Amino acid sequence: MDMQSLMILMAMVKEWLLRVHLWWKMPVVLILVYQLQKRELLMRDNLFEAYPSSDRKPTCQDPVVGLLDMTARTMRSVFCTERMREGRTHDGTCNDLKHPAMGCRLYRFSRNVNPNSTHEDDKMLELNPREISQRLLKRTKFIPVKQLNLLAASWIQFMIHDWFDHGDQDRKNRISVPLEGHDPLYSKHAPAMSIPRTRPDNCQQEPGSPPAYQNDVTHWWDGSQLYGSDEITNKRLRSFVGGKLEHDAKGLLKLDRNTGLDMTGFNRNWWVGLSLLHNIFTREHNAICGMLHKHYPDWSDEKLYDKARLINVAQMVKIHTIEWTPAILNDTALREGVRVNWGLRPGREIFAWLHSHNISSDVGITPLVGNAKKMRGVNFSLTEEFVAVYRMHPLLPDQLRVRNIRSREYTGHEYSLPKYSFAHAREIVEEHGFADLLYTFGVEYPGALTLFNYPQALMNLKLPWHQMGGETVDLGTIDILRDRERGVPRFNDFRRKLKLRPVESFEKLTSNKHHSAALKDMYCGDMEKLDLLIGCLAEEPRPYGYGFGETAFNLFLMMASRRLETDRFLTDDFTDDMYTPEGMQWIKDSTMKTILLRNYPEAELLPTILMNVENAFFPWE
Repeated sequence: MDMQSLMILMAMVKEWLLRVHLWWKMPVVLILVYQLQKRELLMRDNLFEAYPSSDRKPTCQDPVVGLLDMTARTMRSVFCTERMREGRTHDGTCNDLKHPAMGCRLYRFSRNVNPNSTHEDDKMLELNPREISQRLLKRTKFIPVKQLNLLAASWIQFMIHDWFDHGDQDRKNRISVPLEGHDPLYSKHAPAMSIPRTRPDNCQQEPGSPPAYQNDVTHWWDGSQLYGSDEITNKRLRSFVGGKLEHDAKGLLKLDRNTGLDMTGFNRNWWVGLSLLHNIFTREHNAICGMLHKHYPDWSDEKLYDKARLINVAQMVKIHTIEWTPAILNDTALREGVRVNWGLRPGREIFAWLHSHNISSDVGITPLVGNAKKMRGVNFSLTEEFVAVYRMHPLLPDQLRVRNIRSREYTGHEYSLPKYSFAHAREIVEEHGFADLLYTFGVEYPGALTLFNYPQALMNLKLPWHQMGGETVDLGTIDILRDRERGVPRFNDFRRKLKLRPVESFEKLTSNKHHSAALKDMYCGDMEKLDLLIGCLAEEPRPYGYGFGETAFNLFLMMASRRLETDRFLTDDFTDDMYTPEGMQWIKDSTMKTILLRNYPEAELLPTILMNVENAFFPWE
């Protein structure tokens, strides 16, 4: 069968495939066709602009519609210099040369549902989010996910800190969440828990329009968690010698003496897993600088830094796309789909199926990376719905039990979640060293994304003084409340808007009778009231090997591709000219395993341990 015949076949089955319920039970090639068709349908109907079409320019702080310099009162204009065209900027400007502010820091989050339906939930406190947190989220016994290791849990937070952050909350404008007399926090917060609102973009152009929110980091996949999203932060991190980033005499990130945290591009919500990854990719940046200097000895510090950042970021994107994603969504069709996105050839199973059905193996699908950029008529920014489906706090374990890389046994050192977080993270790194901690994170399990598996420590978490003034918070309550505050649809409404079937009952949502009974009781038997987070954690059946269900997967399917196809440095400019031939080869040859081995030669046993490990995010034993 030639390409034309295959396209006719795909057109014939398209409508049928999109009506299939348990699509993951089809043959692998048909699953791929389904995923491609569903992605295109969502891209067509579920991308909405972050800004209205009004030309009103209010006096406020917004990179598109307002004034960035409140004293000078001058409209911000972005001129893309030659350097800004040749590398990633601090604040994300000039990725798109026609619309330089697109995706930059403080650019608004856009939506995957019609913005007219995203007003704050008028029943925000009906079905109390604190009660839901206590009755449906709270962990009573740690439920591990044994297909992943703790490095995988660290990785997704490492990525999230690159992608989005709503910034400092509005502590003068709060939501009062009532507490029952029996609530363990009642004595401390009675009669209500006071939660700061999300800081809105105050550049409202149209009266009565839904609130809009700004991203306090760049929207692009640009390593801003490592390099910073503003010039001041970036300058604090650079050595200005040979393009390299700063480190201390021990080879660790420099320490902020005021906070006790590693100095890096983004260090809120810090813990040991983040410290490991930030140190790893800082070392990797410097290794790339060394490689480039050998080939281009006349290059300036500035040029070495810019090119090393490009290469380092592309490696992160590749690792997330073809290693982390197939680890948490461990399925053949998914694995083949993301390989194609990156421009790699499909595996044997695809070719075997094509051959058995007399379809030419020359049939190809155009990869996203390295091909022409696609905007699809909508300016790029990440979405509030994308933020909502990446609430993954259940991945965190209650206890971090450190192992010895030589004996592979527990050392007897054990840390509770508060004790491996914030400033304690650096203490643990210095006490145990990278060899033992890397091994620990390679073999220990994260928590499963399910109900009744949210760490209790996060429900009564004392923040350090430099975050929200050291308040005590319940992140479970906040996770539920934020979706309601930001107008994210409830679970069934969300599914309808993504062209998925609504779930008819709690019994059909999950086969776990304890879960369905608890959900039914909490939500008064009304599926339409079910919060998105709770529905996603409860959702069954899940495709085999998937760490989360169909609802979140559909958002992932669209937005993972969207991040790739809109980025100039991953499409039009993913070339030898931009990255250098040596840089492109470096990216091609690198995996998470090779990066670990390259940067930690002092961990002498690591090569032996990783020898038969297929994917660094799978358990190493």
